Amino acid sequence: MDIRPCMVRFGFGHRASKHILVEQGGKLWLAFASEGSGTFMMSEDSQAAGLFELSTLYDGKDLPYTYSATESLIEITTEKGNVRIAIDACASALRIEGEGVSLRLDSKEATRQLTTLNTAKGVSVNIGGGRYFFVSRKGKMEFDDTWLLKEFHSITAVLDVVPENGKIDLIAYDLSADMEPPEITKTIDECAETNAAELKEFTATLLPTPPEWDDLRKKIAYLMWLSHRKQSSGTEVILQNKLRSNATTASVQSLVSMAFSNATKASEFITALPAEGLPTQGFAVLRMFARDAFQKVSRRTIFKLYDALNAQALWWLENRTGDNPNLHFYAYRHEAESPTAKLFKAGEPVASPDINAYIILLCEAAAKLSEHILITADAAKWRNRLKAQKEALIANLWDGETFHGMNIYTGEKSEADTPLQYMPLILGKMLPAGIADKLAEKAGDDILDYDLGVFVVFGLYDAGYGEIAKRIVKSALNEVSTKGINCPIYGAQLIALANSVL
Repeated sequence: MDIRPCMVRFGFGHRASKHILVEQGGKLWLAFASEGSGTFMMSEDSQAAGLFELSTLYDGKDLPYTYSATESLIEITTEKGNVRIAIDACASALRIEGEGVSLRLDSKEATRQLTTLNTAKGVSVNIGGGRYFFVSRKGKMEFDDTWLLKEFHSITAVLDVVPENGKIDLIAYDLSADMEPPEITKTIDECAETNAAELKEFTATLLPTPPEWDDLRKKIAYLMWLSHRKQSSGTEVILQNKLRSNATTASVQSLVSMAFSNATKASEFITALPAEGLPTQGFAVLRMFARDAFQKVSRRTIFKLYDALNAQALWWLENRTGDNPNLHFYAYRHEAESPTAKLFKAGEPVASPDINAYIILLCEAAAKLSEHILITADAAKWRNRLKAQKEALIANLWDGETFHGMNIYTGEKSEADTPLQYMPLILGKMLPAGIADKLAEKAGDDILDYDLGVFVVFGLYDAGYGEIAKRIVKSALNEVSTKGINCPIYGAQLIALANSVL
């Protein structure tokens, strides 16, 4: 698979590695995934795309190159020779082999964050939370790191690797200074084959889509696979962009979970982060029930899911209810991950249709899990709460034409932003038909432009508005097929929608 269309925004790498190669202006740069404070983080307007620009040289002069990139191998081509690059996940290393040309890694700009050390074993380059340790198995390394003592930083760090007997074999380890580099046991071809097989195995865990969207599904799978990050707890999450941001939330991981066919794997993402923020885990659990995915799930996994939903509901019940215990509110704007410019015109705290719809589905999911593990008393409790929550939503936030916000203290109404008006559609058939009809009439193809619009489309489909849902999903799929994918989280949503709606 050709990943060059992804190279500028996402790059080439591996799910278990911080190494990323990214393109800028037709040239490749070595970068690090943004996994900690201080690590190089590529912003949208970065002048430099990474730590080192990669150049090919011949007789000391810059030699233009072109490159091809698949999910597991980069091949650089020049008039005088070639370079091949792969990730060696077993050795936490970037492998670079060349023939006929020299290689230059140029930091281009001096930076106070960059520290370097040239040792007998290799060249160490540290920047914040990341460290490259370069070792040459074949080829002579020439490292220029001139220091300005008054400024306490290097002018620029430049590493040249000159061929020995026409060949280069360079290793860039991603290791802390107290770790010895592991033994290299695989060839670059073996690394590439292993990584391609791993991606294929990962892709097989995702929901199938209609055949006409299979190529797009594979491209989305690559971005999801690349964008993994392991938490200190050992759990894994998928980031919106591993190169540019390390931020994520529990609601984002709920979106990710819906793309997986295996309920155990999906559950790992739903419970990967503390149940803070929007309580969207309930919706994600209900999607698994809709696929009848719980038949081969362990009771341990189900109890873990149940505990997560219970903790989420308990937080909102204890901290975000007023005189009406069945009506929930945002106390502060930052708690809402959706557009809320209009919603907060009535001030804070404000009851919102989206948060109350999420809580209703959370109650439904908790009830189903309780029934699945035969805790009937809990199931009855959750269903009673569900009924009370739904009545409160309609009685307080529906005005006969649309859903609105309401200041908890004053009762003053405020217009809800467009996606928030539609959000109760996620209740599907639980929403009274007359209300659903009015909302469905207004739902446009752009609903997926909003972060949690996927929930609305699923709600339309579940409520019997299948044709509207299909139109929206096909429009979104055609757009990303033409313009490319901007986010693996959005791609995960499209896989889930294409599987269920088309």
